[in-house]
Amino acid sequence: MQRTRILQAALLTLLGIGLTAATGWAFSFVSVTPPAAATPVYEPAEIDAEFDTAYDNPYDPAQIAVRAVITTPGGETVQADAFWYEPYTRSLVGDLEVFTPDGAGRWRVRYAPSAEGEYTAHLVAATGDESVESEPFSFTASAAVSDGFVRVSETNP
Repeated sequence: MQRTRILQAALLTLLGIGLTAATGWAFSFVSVTPPAAATPVYEPAEIDAEFDTAYDNPYDPAQIAVRAVITTPGGETVQADAFWYEPYTRSLVGDLEVFTPDGAGRWRVRYAPSAEGEYTAHLVAATGDESVESEPFSFTASAAVSDGFVRVSETNP
């Protein structure tokens, strides 16, 4: 009985490898979540993504690298790298600060638009010699609520 199960598992694994090689499919996006509301210019717009495959070390770009390809309202194409994000809840237990995992890890892109208007984007993920692209999506940048990015003062450097 045990031997039969081992053989079945080995056969299914080989079949999966064969299908992957034959179809070129190895991983895909499960979800891509663009910013829900208009993001003010100069403020970070967050884009989340999840895949159907887990990686031993999502911090190693040799295993997987994810980036957003963004087209600005002016037609310029820019790229922003994603990072592995794991949500935590912070609390105090006595005098100690404790971080407790709060949900599954996922990829996140933070991009601060520099002009008002409609942005289009898609995500690209690469693992070795394979890559996959998400469906295109869009988000809107609204009027700025600040004077822009931090910079050296012209009057008081």
